[in-house]
Amino acid sequence: MSSRQLEERWEREINQHIARALEMSIEDIESLSFEVENNESDEGVVYGQIIRFHLEHCDPDALSRVPNLENDWVMIAPLPVGPDEPE
Repeated sequence: MSSRQLEERWEREINQHIARALEMSIEDIESLSFEVENNESDEGVVYGQIIRFHLEHCDPDALSRVPNLENDWVMIAPLPVGPDEPE
């Protein structure tokens, strides 16, 4: 499997995890533009992820279904560790 294929597979898995965490369809998640940031302590303990949406590039209907949306972000439980990231 090429690195590009691995990257695409990992992105699909992340999107599926986000969809489950937000109780949304994968189609809704894929229609949204966002970045994932860690919510972590000064010591590097990860408490969860912040999903920060690029509102101007999001489908308004899908965005309206994001639960607990605070301005342009929502927090979810920690994502699975990626293939290149230490556990």
